[in-house]
Amino acid sequence: MGVVKICGIRSREQVEDALAAGADLVGVILGPARRQVAIGDAARWAEAWPQRLVAVLRGASDVVWAEIWKVPWAGLQVYDAPIPDWLQRARAHHLLSIRPGQSEEDRAGADILHLDGPAPGSGTALPWERVARPTGPFWLGGGLRPDNVGRAVQILNPDGVDVSSGVEVDGVKNAALMRQFVAQAREAMA
Repeated sequence: MGVVKICGIRSREQVEDALAAGADLVGVILGPARRQVAIGDAARWAEAWPQRLVAVLRGASDVVWAEIWKVPWAGLQVYDAPIPDWLQRARAHHLLSIRPGQSEEDRAGADILHLDGPAPGSGTALPWERVARPTGPFWLGGGLRPDNVGRAVQILNPDGVDVSSGVEVDGVKNAALMRQFVAQAREAMA
């Protein structure tokens, strides 16, 4: 059975709702973005739910990077890294390493390639029928919603799926949509 990750979580209550919905992992954005959370808040949530949160890093400050290694994350989803050895450090800390990209070449040695739309978190879908399935482990994101995740999984057969805006109402995570998404994803990946 594949992994279901709900990303862009912004509060403790949203972490609870996502995990209660059946998500395997929850993503918290620690760099400049409309869904950004403070490292201190994210660290407290990761302490409460060890190995269930993924730190999503794009444009994260040096302060955030210094704190990353002190928290019991499940993994790091890294768009850019000011430290060249982040992958080796992630392995030393037994953290899943996730690299977003559009093709297998973008994996750059990470454990998981995260296929996403052209503007991550925007809800813009990938053209699933035209995407080449990567050869290694990958998760699918980009425009997924409860009503289309089954079709996307059917086309690409990913090892996991990742959703953010597809489970929001007016920019806020919705518990009912998270439950629907997880149910549809689980059914498709069974």
